[in-house]
Amino acid sequence: MANYHLTTKNISRASGKSCVASLAYRSATKLIDHQTGENFDYLNKPFVQHVVILLPENAPSWIQDIVKECKASRQIGLQKLSDKFESAEKRRDARVYREIEFSLPNELTEEQNVEWATRFVEDTCVKRGMVAIMNFHLDVDEKTGEDKPHCHVLLSTRELTEVGFSRYKQRDWNRVELLQDWREQYAEYQNLALKTYGCEVRVDHRSYAERGLKEVVPQPKRGKAVSQMTMQGLKTVKQANFDLIRLKNQFQILKNPELVFSIVTSNHSTFTGKEVAKVLNRYIDSATQYHILYQRLMGSKELVPLDSNKSIFTTRTMLRLEKHLIETAERLSAQKTHTIESSVTEQVIFAHNKKLAPYGGLSLDQQIAIRHMLAGHQMACVVGFAGAGETTSLEAVKEAWQPFYP
Repeated sequence: MANYHLTTKNISRASGKSCVASLAYRSATKLIDHQTGENFDYLNKPFVQHVVILLPENAPSWIQDIVKECKASRQIGLQKLSDKFESAEKRRDARVYREIEFSLPNELTEEQNVEWATRFVEDTCVKRGMVAIMNFHLDVDEKTGEDKPHCHVLLSTRELTEVGFSRYKQRDWNRVELLQDWREQYAEYQNLALKTYGCEVRVDHRSYAERGLKEVVPQPKRGKAVSQMTMQGLKTVKQANFDLIRLKNQFQILKNPELVFSIVTSNHSTFTGKEVAKVLNRYIDSATQYHILYQRLMGSKELVPLDSNKSIFTTRTMLRLEKHLIETAERLSAQKTHTIESSVTEQVIFAHNKKLAPYGGLSLDQQIAIRHMLAGHQMACVVGFAGAGETTSLEAVKEAWQPFYP
């Protein structure tokens, strides 16, 4: 199930940590920290399927050669690249990388996830001048057996030069505004991929409060180390904070179980009983409470089955919202405010037909869609399968409108 998860952190030598170890773990390689002489062997780490190095345009030849070598031998290439990163940092507590970690939706294939994630990192990070080491982890949850694909991206903090990395760090790459842009763009790129491949589910970078779910507080991430310490009976501040927030959310859901529907439908309008169970399990510890709440939710008057097998559902609130959207769309469609002369429409269709002649020109459906969108309605709707040519049609419409509505 697609979900929104993106975090960033600095990977530094603070407290004696080795950044070489961080790279070795994420890339499932055996690397040597030449500054300390330590070896870090993660060759047996499972589920690390792809490691991709992305370079900015016109990157110097020394790093292009390393990338080529990495394709032939991940081990040798990443050792050389790690040495370059490490040698650029002189301080004992230096920040060597900045990391972005984000989840990948189960609805998409491995290849589809690699494609959209690579495009996201290229457009938002690499085009700014950063070097990106993308490590795709196709993990499986040990308890549930559910796939948990995600990506760790290690980013350079210095610009490239002809002999290595620049003397000074690029401070603009550490701005809060850039993080906010990453968070928003991550949702947009993932949603575009989901839409392209015919998936209804969507993700949202906004917080629960921004989406109107003020009763539920996002639960902080504990991390594997904290979970292991808790299992061993050790107390940590992170676990205490997690328990406190989870307790608050439990109280809100016990008071109003239908909040679970609001959480499920915050990303998509239809859902299954499994998705209800997954959200409920996130907040409720007690097996008895869980079963009571699940039965109540599946028998709720708010729940509306959409098929005879009662396997797909929506809510009455979502149906009212969709009805309101349809009524608004119909009202706008009946109003004409952006009329384009038919002669202009035909000129645009003729020009795009000529431009696309080597590919067969505009299809009949594309021409009908262009005329429909330029008919002057305040709102016009075009529906098509992925790859049917909607984007090409919209380019023609934009060209027709631009002289009149710049």
